[in-house]
Amino acid sequence: MLRPLFSRHRVWLGELCRIAARLLDKACRAALPDARPAFIEFVQTFGDLVNFPPHVHGLAADGVFRTDGTFLPLPPLPETLLEGGFRRAVLDFLVGERAISQEFRERMLGWRYSGFSVHNRVRVAAEDAEGRKKLAGTMLRAPMSLEKMNYDAASGSVIYRSKMHLGLKRNFQVMAGAEWLELLCKHIPDRYEQLVRYCGWYSSRSRGARAARTAVSTNAASTVTEALSEYARAAPSPPGCRLTRGGRDERGTGGGVRVARALVDAVYDWSRFNSLPRGYAWIRRELENKRVTQAELVDATLRYGDVGTLRRMGVMLEREGLDARLLRKLEKKLPRSSGLIPWIPTQPKRGSISPRWGVVVNGEA
Repeated sequence: MLRPLFSRHRVWLGELCRIAARLLDKACRAALPDARPAFIEFVQTFGDLVNFPPHVHGLAADGVFRTDGTFLPLPPLPETLLEGGFRRAVLDFLVGERAISQEFRERMLGWRYSGFSVHNRVRVAAEDAEGRKKLAGTMLRAPMSLEKMNYDAASGSVIYRSKMHLGLKRNFQVMAGAEWLELLCKHIPDRYEQLVRYCGWYSSRSRGARAARTAVSTNAASTVTEALSEYARAAPSPPGCRLTRGGRDERGTGGGVRVARALVDAVYDWSRFNSLPRGYAWIRRELENKRVTQAELVDATLRYGDVGTLRRMGVMLEREGLDARLLRKLEKKLPRSSGLIPWIPTQPKRGSISPRWGVVVNGEA
């Protein structure tokens, strides 16, 4: 009943992840207020018969981390507690989006079988690296397996066999080829849709904050030029671009392509390099020194950046007076979202809001 809503509005799948993350965080903080859980969330929209039951997988540590990095094991969280909280939060969200009425929400809360479920009985031992890899692979698997599918050319039908489906009470699907393709298309993510999220202790913000508190490595770059060189060496060349010692590729493209890639990496992979807000100063310096052009930065952002990178680069380049045509080129690639992200991830999300990019400008660079 609710599943078609998420099929038509895939952006709401992200809210399912946020709800699950808030519930886990709240439950763990109730046990230890100064600690944080650590888990990875995976969005899946398919079942064994390639139907559309949207759900969230979580790969979670069986405990919490204190601020000093100490790990404390916790007993498993009760499934009924998580299920009830998840059901109420999802229904409240759908009421807020005007997808269902308040009266319908109340009726669903009274149903004996709600259609919501939580399962947390799968355990992987700390030393079982292969088990963790297998579990993560299950969460990231494709919606269908070619080995389970047969096509009857005479009738134009597809036969798909898998495990027994408790609701459909069968272990196969038979449908016309066009209908099968329509079913598969429901599982194709939107452009820039985020399917994997790192939460709590594993989140980018937490890792960035820990990196900021860590002493600067002795071989860290001390100048802008050295830092850019370090990033450029770490970044692979764009496809078809073979660099020579002169800083230009063999086809005559300027070295600004590689500098642009390095600068974008400083924004995209800020938690790894501890590079924000310093990266914004590097971008400004390289633009002023004409080692990179505005167009090269925009192309590198579109090619190598994720949604967060596009947003942060949009704010940065707009502040630097980027050509309006290039700004629109960036803006066109942004998916619709009402969420806000911080311009400087390691600082509190307080400051002026850039509605165009969905960014809280929470500091200067």
